[in-house]
Amino acid sequence: MAKAIELYNILKGKLGEEGRRAIVEAIGEVSKDAKVGYKDDLKAIRQEMATKSDLQVLAMEFRISCLILLFVMILTTIRRL
Repeated sequence: MAKAIELYNILKGKLGEEGRRAIVEAIGEVSKDAKVGYKDDLKAIRQEMATKSDLQVLAMEFRISCLILLFVMILTTIRRL
């Protein structure tokens, strides 16, 4: 808010009342939109990170399943002999 007041005072002599108010309001809206966009980007990054950790868990489960399958195949082959 202090920055908006400073900007308003700087523009005081150069623009009319309406022009100053319009510029300050436009800058305020842009900063609000930037904050919302930043929050959305953070949310997307968090979701992507969760997906990567989920993939790591699935990879570990897949390795364990492959080892169990290999062990069962070895046991059935030995049994036949």
